[in-house]
Amino acid sequence: MKMEQSKVLSMPRVLIVNGDPFNNRSATGITMTNLFRGWDPERIAQTYMFDVKPETDICRRYYHLSKSSIPIVALLRNHSSKKLSSSAAAIKTAEAAQGIVSAPSKARIVLKEAADAWADVIPFKLTNEFWQWVEEFKPEVIYTQLVNIRLMDLVLKIANRFSIPVVPHFMDDWPSTRYKNNTFSLLPYYLMQSRIRAVLKKSSRGMTISEMMAREYEQRYGGRFDAFMNCVDIPADPLPQRASEEGSAVIFTYVGGLHLNRWQSLKQVGETLQELKNNGVDVLGEVYAPLADIERYGQIIEMGTVLRIKGSLQPNEVMSVLQSADVLIHIESFDEEDRKYTRLSVSTKIPQYMASGRPILAYGPDDVASCRYIEDQGCGLVVGRRDKELMLQVLESMAKDSGLRNKLGRCGKALALEKHNSLIEREKFRNIIGSVAKNGK
Repeated sequence: MKMEQSKVLSMPRVLIVNGDPFNNRSATGITMTNLFRGWDPERIAQTYMFDVKPETDICRRYYHLSKSSIPIVALLRNHSSKKLSSSAAAIKTAEAAQGIVSAPSKARIVLKEAADAWADVIPFKLTNEFWQWVEEFKPEVIYTQLVNIRLMDLVLKIANRFSIPVVPHFMDDWPSTRYKNNTFSLLPYYLMQSRIRAVLKKSSRGMTISEMMAREYEQRYGGRFDAFMNCVDIPADPLPQRASEEGSAVIFTYVGGLHLNRWQSLKQVGETLQELKNNGVDVLGEVYAPLADIERYGQIIEMGTVLRIKGSLQPNEVMSVLQSADVLIHIESFDEEDRKYTRLSVSTKIPQYMASGRPILAYGPDDVASCRYIEDQGCGLVVGRRDKELMLQVLESMAKDSGLRNKLGRCGKALALEKHNSLIEREKFRNIIGSVAKNGK
């Protein structure tokens, strides 16, 4: 009992300043939830900006800085600030992604990006109520995934007012892409870079979503960065040698979002599965995705006999679906802008895939961190370029060779136990935040 009390008291009072609150729907919400699970709820509070319903199992103390907290100029934007995460690629329609974009549409995209960038320069209008809320909590350290200029300004104001350090956690390489490719947004881009460096001066330790990003950020910004990906509870039960019954179709399953043009890569996987089936190899593709993505892209990618849209999953349903598959599909976009944005990121679902003990088929640029991680760790096969023949060969080998599938799956589960085990990763995460809070920087 005394040991448990000591552990709770060693947890600093953390104020989380973020776009997303704790939730089980977005990638950032899931990763944050898994890292903070077990933290004393009395020693954690969060202010957030997006219109997402927060979960209360991790954190109970919230302050929503809604659109009413932003001056009227910011409200004139044509779409939610949450869509900024992937610049123009995130607001393309499916038709636009196929090249059906008129010159006026392209011009509108450029103007929207510029309007978004300049709107992000406008800070929150902070009330006495907000400052009282923060003061009553008495934070000792700030944890933040940043998001944009406005949120960085907020982080700096809180850190300066209460003389507390900051632990920034970079989930994607948005500092390299946001605002940069629009001539009308160059000033916001340089303002963003200056804010990032100002935030980093408030801490001796930063966090990233991959080792690849950590090493590059150390060179780019100086200081020390530690990699924290999504962490997962590892199933203790032994895995069956093969998910499907003998003589039935080999099931290739995808679980995740279809945004950032990932739907295009998934469609190409489906076309290859169709070719395999035409050649007499019994295969079936199943897709589980967020409802909004299914509504937007489902009819485009679905191929009734080989690639089926199965619906959306609740968090407690994911592992059983993964373990019912023979092969798990991971996809990344080959679009140049998407590639820059995701280059240093390891997807939230990769640790889940590994923990399931199933082999991974990755299709995406081989220089993207997710694909490199899967290949380097030997838990899957990667098709790292647009090559139909190579894709056909890889999928055929995975469909026909159960021994290969079992070998790759065992390797993935062993890696999950070593590097993504929630019991180990949460303790490391707490120690770093506690160290920063204790040292005051």
